[in-house]
Amino acid sequence: MDNYEDFKEKDFLSNINYGLIVVDKDENKRFENNGETILFHHFVGYIEKPGEADINLLYEELKKDPEFKIDNLDDLTIIDAPDYVIKHFKEINEK
Repeated sequence: MDNYEDFKEKDFLSNINYGLIVVDKDENKRFENNGETILFHHFVGYIEKPGEADINLLYEELKKDPEFKIDNLDDLTIIDAPDYVIKHFKEINEK
């Protein structure tokens, strides 16, 4: 079963086109390297464009699931992932 699950995950990652990231509400804390690199706490990839319901679901999951261990959720917000973040996760999958 593990091989099947690994295949499904790799197949999914290679097909993501959109993403949501969890970032600081304070835009001054979102970037490093003079604005070249965005700092984020969590990424979720999507094949289809996520809507408001997806954002709300992610927020509730982050709030309730101790696996994420995000203590400062009130200081964070969820935004669309830039293309280069999505590309990064797709490239990791290809290795």
